[in-house]
Amino acid sequence: MQNNRENYIDTLPFTVMSKYALDKYKKQYNNVYEKGALIGMCLDIQLRYYSNGKYGTQELMKDLAKQYGKTKSFNDEDLFNDIEKLTYKEIRYFLDNHVAGNKPYLYKDMFAMVGLNYAEKVESEQITLGGISVGYNPQTNHLVVVNTDKLDAFGKKLKFKEGDEIITFNNRKLTLDNIKDVLGGYMQNAKTGDKLEIEVLRKDKKGSETIKKLKAKVKPVKVTETDVIDINESATEQQVIARKTWLGIN
Repeated sequence: MQNNRENYIDTLPFTVMSKYALDKYKKQYNNVYEKGALIGMCLDIQLRYYSNGKYGTQELMKDLAKQYGKTKSFNDEDLFNDIEKLTYKEIRYFLDNHVAGNKPYLYKDMFAMVGLNYAEKVESEQITLGGISVGYNPQTNHLVVVNTDKLDAFGKKLKFKEGDEIITFNNRKLTLDNIKDVLGGYMQNAKTGDKLEIEVLRKDKKGSETIKKLKAKVKPVKVTETDVIDINESATEQQVIARKTWLGIN
């Protein structure tokens, strides 16, 4: 959500953007689809919340289909009026301000309606594996470091290099069968100051292979997560009902 949103004009009214998506705002073309999906999500959440789980966008579409059918067109103002009559004044406020208007969505308030906590950014200190991306070499049955673009401070201390094939992790042979146990155990149990030793198979520029031992003391690094969502354990009954019906949970 965060990464794509930064590429778009968040204050551009959706009705204006969609109308001129092929010319004036052609650079925002993909935003029509992505923002449209977000509008649908926000609309459904609110309908579920205000109706106590009894009415959502599917019901709204059916009611609008009965009213307009296949041949009757509409303009935005008439449509908004009809939606307000079928639903709630709060829905009309949302349409006027966040669809036809230029006010950005308040995702925190929206997700709160279904008993979820939302934060655009969360900064914390975490124990990591160094910020590496790994793949698998079926010929050697080793995990391979395929990308070090996001290497963090701990990864730099270990001195990972792209192409490193991990042989052992803290003296345990690392395989596809035990990766969850070995790496998961490390993430759950490692403490600041613990020693970490990783044995890797590394090729030099000539293709010669040598075994390298990467060593470092465990130290948490600052991590920034975006668009973090978790369950609000103190959610009201109305919020819980809205969440269950929104997610299709009986």
